Amino acid sequence: MARPNARQRAARLRARQEAEFKRLERLALAWDPAYNKCRVTIHETGHCFLLWNQRAAGVLESTTVVPAETTDGLTRSEWPWQLTRAQLTAMLRVQLGGRCAEEIAFGGVSMGHGTPEAGDEHKWRRTARAVNI
Repeated sequence: MARPNARQRAARLRARQEAEFKRLERLALAWDPAYNKCRVTIHETGHCFLLWNQRAAGVLESTTVVPAETTDGLTRSEWPWQLTRAQLTAMLRVQLGGRCAEEIAFGGVSMGHGTPEAGDEHKWRRTARAVNI
């Protein structure tokens, strides 16, 4: 039996990716609790991606998507006490990363990321005011 060439392997990979996308789309339309976990995972991945790829953004400590009392997921990072403008801007990017990831993956954002005092929106609004944006 002949070995599949690169084009055939790419086509199979694409077919698997399409099947997974359709599965997630069906979950989204049915509003399954697994879909919410997927959405939370995408959201936290957005934070992690930006935190990992920016030098001024601090150090990634941990990420979890296990539901707790006030949140469905959490990304922890270490920041210095004194922040420069570049670090504040990087912090703002990381805080908006979850929202952007949801927008890209699902075409919209979910409401209510954490409590009103500790949620993503509260944090990025406060950071944006500090940076004077």
